Amino acid sequence: MSPEQAAGDHDRLGPPSDVYSMGGILYHLLSGKAPHDRTAQGVRFRQLVDPMPPPLSELAPDAPPELVAIAEKAMQRAPEDRYPDMIGMAEDLRAYLEGRVVLAHRTGLVIELRKWMQRNRALAAALLAVVVLTASGLAAISLITTSKNRELRQRNDDLAAETERANRQRDLASERATEVLRLSDLRNLETLGEEAETLWPPRRETIPSLQEWIDSAEDLADQIPVHRASIATLQEAIKEAEASSGAPLDDPSHVPEAQLRWWLETESRLVERLEAFLLGKGSTLENVRYRLTVASTIEMMTIEDQRDAWSAAAERVRGHALYGGLELEPIIGLVPLGPDPVTTLEELWFPESGKPPVRDEETGRWIIAEDTGLVFVLLPGGTFTQGIDPSQPHYSPAILQNATPPSAVTLAPFLLSKYEVTQGQWIRLTGENPSEYAGESDSMRRPVERMTWLAALLWLSRRALELPTEAQWEYACRAGTPGFWYTGDEPSEMAKIGNCGDRSYNEKYQGSFPAEPWFDGWITSAPVGSYEPNPFGLHDVHGNVFEWCRDLFLPYTLPARSGDGFRDTEDPTKYLAGDYRVARGGCFYVPASFCGSAVRAQYPSVHTDQTLGVRPIVVGWPKK
Repeated sequence: MSPEQAAGDHDRLGPPSDVYSMGGILYHLLSGKAPHDRTAQGVRFRQLVDPMPPPLSELAPDAPPELVAIAEKAMQRAPEDRYPDMIGMAEDLRAYLEGRVVLAHRTGLVIELRKWMQRNRALAAALLAVVVLTASGLAAISLITTSKNRELRQRNDDLAAETERANRQRDLASERATEVLRLSDLRNLETLGEEAETLWPPRRETIPSLQEWIDSAEDLADQIPVHRASIATLQEAIKEAEASSGAPLDDPSHVPEAQLRWWLETESRLVERLEAFLLGKGSTLENVRYRLTVASTIEMMTIEDQRDAWSAAAERVRGHALYGGLELEPIIGLVPLGPDPVTTLEELWFPESGKPPVRDEETGRWIIAEDTGLVFVLLPGGTFTQGIDPSQPHYSPAILQNATPPSAVTLAPFLLSKYEVTQGQWIRLTGENPSEYAGESDSMRRPVERMTWLAALLWLSRRALELPTEAQWEYACRAGTPGFWYTGDEPSEMAKIGNCGDRSYNEKYQGSFPAEPWFDGWITSAPVGSYEPNPFGLHDVHGNVFEWCRDLFLPYTLPARSGDGFRDTEDPTKYLAGDYRVARGGCFYVPASFCGSAVRAQYPSVHTDQTLGVRPIVVGWPKK
């Protein structure tokens, strides 16, 4: 890594930065050691920025001085003191292989003449002979004409052989230099991979960066045929090396078979990675092209084409008593669906996650098919009591960890998913499905699970979504109700509203928790929306899978932030033994008592199992 790259000075990055990296490789080859020993105790990036690495003259005293000079010039601290680009460095390497003057080493008439004589010994000797013959007198020429003609013919033959050998050496040097330059494509591939991770969310402001990335990726894809041709050439060279392995080691055209095989293996792996990254279905290039399409059309599709729908939704929200005069402005990436026929709360569709939902004509509820997208509910703001009083029914310190003392929390309106994210929606949003219960006939309608808190946070942020705070989650779950569950304090009601640890699960898996006495119809997770909704129209807030929240697992003695109820601390170690995050709602194998509105679970942010899912909110809300 060049000093300017290590220092994060992106404005100075350019071809000289690649020259520095190649110089480091040459340094390693000559000395047997990396320029900076990253295994040493206490090594920091600062070592790449200020001190020079140990001189090659100390580490490799027997190394050819021309190669030492090339490495030192390539690794100059200031970019302007290095070769201007890889072509310049390749020319010096070729000069060394061909026995010409290396510009980084030294120049001058005497040196040029000496190098020429080393490259053209036969011709130099012939010229010297002519000078000697001239000085000896023309009279002697007639006496030795026959002998000299024979000698000159022999020397001409030697000169032709020397020229042929020099041509082979030149071709070999050119080929090696070309291969070195092509290996820079590996770095370009890695750089594009890193940049692709940053080009989110697909919105208008990311269009220039997405297009620039695609142009660079297509330029790299154009090099794949070149690499394939190089692989074919290397394969032929290996065959020739196998057929005639008797070439002397001092022959300039001699390349060890092992070296050729290394080049072949390296370039073959590169082509495999390039093809996977740039070609075909599911490639990163295809994904970024799709992001560009979304970024270019999302505003038109969700705003321009939906002006009437947004106007009607804004009017309904403005006049709705629960929303308190909230002004609903169009949100890029969402499309109004109208109010829920029972709750009258506004609902919106998220097109990037799938097709619009269709209502069941009899029940008025959405039919969640495999290809249905996310539905968000605009929840009204308000003040509620988070936590539980120890005097309430079903209170247990073992179940309600740190859920006391109850405290009043004020929230602004926010947009929360009506359902847990399904496996089908997660695949469309991320291209991945980590779920344990994938592959079932109804798995695309089941909640996605086996995701870590970190993965959920990352992927949701790429789509302008995020995890709710646990205050937002509990407020949404309670929906204005004070009981242990939103149905009240009677556990048997859970058979209607949530998928918890019932007899069907216990009989199949012999769970570690006592089973509820009923059969709820599902042994593991159920398709989202299988149970009755709460008063806000939200499904599966009790049971099915736990749902990640944004917060650390902190006590309620810490204040909740007004607006979203987020709790934070400058010193998590005072309360936590690690990075533990909150999950809410219970799951399909725990009893109803573990699925209460105030029940809190804690897991490390890297933990994953088949009971952990997600119910996102929209970034940019709450709105005051």
